[in-house]
Amino acid sequence: MLVVDVISQMSQAQTSYVLVFHEQELVGILTETDVVRAIGNRTLFENITVAEAMTQPVITISKADAEQISIVMQKFHQHDLCHLPVMDNNELIGVITRSNVLRVLYSMGVHSEIENLSLVDINARNHAKHMLELQAVITRNMAEGICLVRATDGIIVYANPKFETMFGYDIGELTDRHVSIVNYEDEHTTAEDVNQAIRAAVLRHGEATYEVHNVKKDGTPFWCRATTSVFEHPEYGKVLVAVQQDITEHKQAEDKLQKSLKEKEVLLKEIHHRVKNNLGIVSSLLQMQCRRTQEPQVTSILLDSQNRIASIALIHEKLYRSEDLANINFAQYIPDLVTHLFDSYNTSSSLVKLYLQIEDVGLDIESAIPCGLIVNELVSNALKYAFTNNQAGEILVKLYEHEHQLTLIVQDNGVGLPLDFESKRRKTLGINLIEGLVKQLRGSIEINSQQGTQFKINLKKG
Repeated sequence: MLVVDVISQMSQAQTSYVLVFHEQELVGILTETDVVRAIGNRTLFENITVAEAMTQPVITISKADAEQISIVMQKFHQHDLCHLPVMDNNELIGVITRSNVLRVLYSMGVHSEIENLSLVDINARNHAKHMLELQAVITRNMAEGICLVRATDGIIVYANPKFETMFGYDIGELTDRHVSIVNYEDEHTTAEDVNQAIRAAVLRHGEATYEVHNVKKDGTPFWCRATTSVFEHPEYGKVLVAVQQDITEHKQAEDKLQKSLKEKEVLLKEIHHRVKNNLGIVSSLLQMQCRRTQEPQVTSILLDSQNRIASIALIHEKLYRSEDLANINFAQYIPDLVTHLFDSYNTSSSLVKLYLQIEDVGLDIESAIPCGLIVNELVSNALKYAFTNNQAGEILVKLYEHEHQLTLIVQDNGVGLPLDFESKRRKTLGINLIEGLVKQLRGSIEINSQQGTQFKINLKKG
């Protein structure tokens, strides 16, 4: 801190010294003498810091020695002091000044007995006076508006200049006015309703922090963030001390941001809708091509491609219909996807029973699309190959989360994998696609073909 700043505070508080503390330890004292000395030693006075100008180390006196005026006078004379801090167990309890000593000696008379006179009480009162004066200066010059409202009748008994200018009033104009004059009212709530709600909350809890819609003298509404506390004032009794800060610009910026986010949300939903529609067009083209071909193998390939596109389109459909544009709820997605696959392969639900055990797991779009494709491939394979000759069976799809890891299980009780599965594994598009997607999601895959077929896939979430 610069000396010029401290001088202004000293002048306003009408004190001739400032004590300097570091981590609650008294490390220096800056007096008017120190200031004069600093001015004489430096040309650029405005750049002098308190640490450079203050007196250190500080000469102090114990509480016991301060009880003896003769010892006090000896300290002043020996060290040529104007101020003498009084310490009790390393704690400051007061400061004796030379003027204190002179006033006491004058009141006693020249021939009075002075050996047992204590100056600590005199200084304590003097120090308290300075502190009150300093607090008054701070209150007047705070960046926040402060007002004191009498709790009994809601009358403003004090408002600092910042409070009054913030509301568009002249200095002193709000004093003796009812506090509801600064509260905004509309067709639903009166100004007195606002005041009573705040008053009740503060008196109930002793303190309340809130945002309040206020109104200026000229009728302009604006927003404030306020903290109000209960205080027992020696003159006014119980008062509510309100500290308010104008947050109108912050609220306007917040509203603008919310509006912008809403616009982006609408735009994003529209994008997902259009992507879903475009994928639907591609799927329709494949379906048309499928109807025109006479080759069963080509028809099967086109149908698989249609289902893969459908699994992606369903992701975008879920997103644009959802309130949450960031995550897909797989507890809703997987049943819809599997139902589509049953319809696509003309599989009767009475012949092949479907069992779903899906937890409420949310995935972002980057994870949802590959995970959806994996479910599509595994369920499609089960429907196509697990149950031959209209054999009845069961398919289980299970998804759960444990310790930031997702586990997906697709299991059937069909004929199992063919004996040459391992040799053909690398040549099969579906299996290659599954393994590539699992790798993309930093996961692992386990295949069990003891009783039917089970694919167990572990994926890292996030």
